[in-house]
Amino acid sequence: MASQAGNYDAILIDAPGVDSVLMDTIIDHSDIVITPIQPAQDEIKAVGEAAETIATRTDFLDRSIPQAVLRTRITIVNRHLEEYRIIRSFVQNLSEHGYNSVLLDTELIERNCYREIRSGLGTLQMLEPSEPVLKARAEVNAFVEELEQLKKTKGAQSIYG
Repeated sequence: MASQAGNYDAILIDAPGVDSVLMDTIIDHSDIVITPIQPAQDEIKAVGEAAETIATRTDFLDRSIPQAVLRTRITIVNRHLEEYRIIRSFVQNLSEHGYNSVLLDTELIERNCYREIRSGLGTLQMLEPSEPVLKARAEVNAFVEELEQLKKTKGAQSIYG
């Protein structure tokens, strides 16, 4: 990863949320760790476990790596679930207890175009610009802007300078 750092503005690595040597290596080479969350008890618990893993690595490395918590696959129905309502307070509680965790304002709404991308039908830029695709593009742009702002303000210290 270090050899490619100068070639890209950002490198995203999708990794399973399993505590392992691989996960530690990915965190060690990260400026920000993005943790997706859906309104479910197991997902909320996983965010806390990820915060603990990130904190352990940042203590070991003696540098700051923020955890950006991103609400994904949000629907009108699950916005009314208790689990959805407690996400904000849960992440706030992590932050108040010393974890470098922040809940992003951006939510990625459940949309067919995201399923089409996962099925190999291209990126949002490649899909026909329908209303759902344009909304998804706006969500992704807002997400990227938040990450850039987080890196500037939340103390992300690049491993590559």
